[in-house]
Amino acid sequence: MKGVNLEKIYPFDNELERKVRGTADLKGAAKVKMDIFRVLEADGVVTVRDGEFGLKKPILELTTLKNSESTVHLNLKKDTISLTDGKLKNAQINTNFEGSIELLDPLMTSLINIKGSLVPLAPLMKEKKSLRVIVSRMQKRYKTQSLPYNVSGNIGRPTFVFGN
Repeated sequence: MKGVNLEKIYPFDNELERKVRGTADLKGAAKVKMDIFRVLEADGVVTVRDGEFGLKKPILELTTLKNSESTVHLNLKKDTISLTDGKLKNAQINTNFEGSIELLDPLMTSLINIKGSLVPLAPLMKEKKSLRVIVSRMQKRYKTQSLPYNVSGNIGRPTFVFGN
């Protein structure tokens, strides 16, 4: 599938209480039960262009993650989505991630377990001067320019924490 408007496929704004925008391309295979239009299995790469993902709480003072293009390989089996090789890049950060989402009903209660690393870029540090000291300390603590993070909880109320 190409050119799927994320605003039109699910009422993210209302249920998530935050913006989800962008155009998705999906390349891969899926097994669908047509009478209820339910995806039973899927494997492929999802690319989101011109994305905008609102955050419940700021991350490095960012309230929205915007990107020109992000990608992730997903594999859906039973009620678990495995995410690998995830990448989101923009002018302020680069991030890589992997993990899983256990799908539950209602969707907002689905469980998230994602780990990744985030690299704050120069424009963010220049724009958000108060972050320089904090980011520098975190980079020294983790002995890398890339800051490890975890996202857990559920889709409705995710928790983002820096650390291993």
